[in-house]
Amino acid sequence: MGKYLFNFKLKSIFVLLLFISLTNFSCVYGDSLIPKTLEKLHNSLLDIGLNKIGENDKDIMNVVIKNTYAINKMSKIILGKYWLEASDIEKSEFSKKFVEFISSNYLKRFANAKKLEIKYRKTEEIGEKYIMVFTKFNFTSNDSLKINYLLLKVNKDWKIFDVLLDGSISEIATKKSEFNEILKKGGINSLIKMLSDESK
Repeated sequence: MGKYLFNFKLKSIFVLLLFISLTNFSCVYGDSLIPKTLEKLHNSLLDIGLNKIGENDKDIMNVVIKNTYAINKMSKIILGKYWLEASDIEKSEFSKKFVEFISSNYLKRFANAKKLEIKYRKTEEIGEKYIMVFTKFNFTSNDSLKINYLLLKVNKDWKIFDVLLDGSISEIATKKSEFNEILKKGGINSLIKMLSDESK
């Protein structure tokens, strides 16, 4: 099931949780340094799997993503020169649609994740502004996926900046490559439309 959940567009999408025990869900700590950011996201993912959050609750997930992801920083890195050339209105619209895109994918991919165990393996500090959280998702007894999270310190909070699936496939790099093809053909407004269509 793990491979199915993440097998779309070069295995793109991002995830996690903190200490909680609900029905068939469980999460095991491997390190004490787990940012509250991940708890917010993971509680929501558990609720999706338990059908407490569904397709009609996109606004709820949008808020979660806004509060847990470094959307502005990610947007700058992913869009590169197109971000610099974009107007303030275009930047705002892209960020909004990017949030909705991430939110929609979570809702689609975790809707059937009834049994899930998330193990926190360790946390490493990378300078003063970054930490890497190493996790392992167990979907069944013989189906698992390693996911490493790079978090950026924004003011006093930790925000998700990048996700490495299987420990090496960077979401930032993947999205930059995917989006660049669309940007070359139609610019940022073409990408905004694509994100809007994909989020429906």
